Amino acid sequence: MEVLKFDKDCVLIKDGDIEAWVDVDIRDGDVRTDWNAYIFDLTNSKDLALREWQNDPNNFMEATSLAVQTLEEEGFISQGDDGKWYTNYIKVIEYADLSIHKTLYFEHKGDVICLHSDEQGEIGYFKVWYDSEEDGREYITLNSNITYLDTFQEL
Repeated sequence: MEVLKFDKDCVLIKDGDIEAWVDVDIRDGDVRTDWNAYIFDLTNSKDLALREWQNDPNNFMEATSLAVQTLEEEGFISQGDDGKWYTNYIKVIEYADLSIHKTLYFEHKGDVICLHSDEQGEIGYFKVWYDSEEDGREYITLNSNITYLDTFQEL
């Protein structure tokens, strides 16, 4: 197997005639990997070959290990001394359910904000949107609702 190309959270693996994307996600300090393709055209011989190849657990183990190794070598992910995995780039969150947090704070980081809570510390980075009907008020999406930044305290 060999790596053809990669991005910050995925790697394209080639094995013979097969090319398959592996998604790599860091969540709660763990590495989670999966195939990018999971819907196949059953009338397409290329899709059927890919599906059969992906169903082999040995291919999964080798491809996902190679994907994690590649992203680690390229500096997109790293494992800390505590054994937890970390992304080394800003991962923008589009939506989050944060009903458990009592007090939220934010700090601007370009066109995103870093959201913090008093219980958890840094929660993550959120894309900031601008409401043209509210004179350009900044907002993010929390709990399926528009939440204006001026309702939080700024760090």
